Amino acid sequence: MRAHAAEAEGYDSEVVAAAERLSRRYAYRFVKRAFDIVFSLAVILVALVPSALLCLAIRLETPGCPLYGQKRVGRIGPDGKPREFIMWKFRSMVK
Repeated sequence: MRAHAAEAEGYDSEVVAAAERLSRRYAYRFVKRAFDIVFSLAVILVALVPSALLCLAIRLETPGCPLYGQKRVGRIGPDGKPREFIMWKFRSMVK
């Protein structure tokens, strides 16, 4: 609904304009979030092929799992304690 049409129906034009801005902001955020997800999935799919080849090469050269999981300290949680997470890396050291 446009501001001049809103005034004809008895709505305050400032309220209608604010509602339109809010609606555009939500639409922008939705489109941006959708783009972020689609682009991230595309990058993951492109990176998957070289990562699989690297895993295969490491596995053929040395015994054992080609990936190594290491615990790292992350952000401070809501309870005030640091959170830990596992960071996965390619194993590069020869046994």
